[in-house]
Amino acid sequence: MGENLKISDSKFIVIYGDKKVDGVNKDGQIEFVKRKEEDTLDNKNNFPHYLYMNDFLKTHFKDSANIQRYAQSRDINVLLFLLANEGHITIAETSYPDYKSALVTMPRKCSDKQKERLRQFQEKFKEEKYKLSVISDYKLEDGIIEGKDSYGDERVLDSFIGKKAEKEKEDMEL
Repeated sequence: MGENLKISDSKFIVIYGDKKVDGVNKDGQIEFVKRKEEDTLDNKNNFPHYLYMNDFLKTHFKDSANIQRYAQSRDINVLLFLLANEGHITIAETSYPDYKSALVTMPRKCSDKQKERLRQFQEKFKEEKYKLSVISDYKLEDGIIEGKDSYGDERVLDSFIGKKAEKEKEDMEL
């Protein structure tokens, strides 16, 4: 991951899973969707996430009928759910001028390459002092998307990347 990459410069980030996308295995690769220059934290409401996602989906995930069916949706939560449902991690930058935050959506299962990439982002979140909201275990029930919410600093990602399990194993060995 580039050392100069700043999460605050993005609108959203995709960490691809091990399912082929547009005929290519992109497992663990990053798609960094940069915030437009005029899209500042002071006027970000003029540039909602769904507009960026709509543009992104015009050229990505063309082989996913399910995602393309909703590609022009104005509901970013539906779009994030669809990407997670196909095995991809998304990070939506949601900061305010005086508070750095991001929404991380997790698929049901992460590949080893995704976990490694998420570990790298965990360091970036710590470095840039982000607070995270992580949504996992998505399900669609009666037309409503529901999921498990976790909140906190970068350590909230530990259970998704295996750190919690590794620490428990170390504790057991003592």
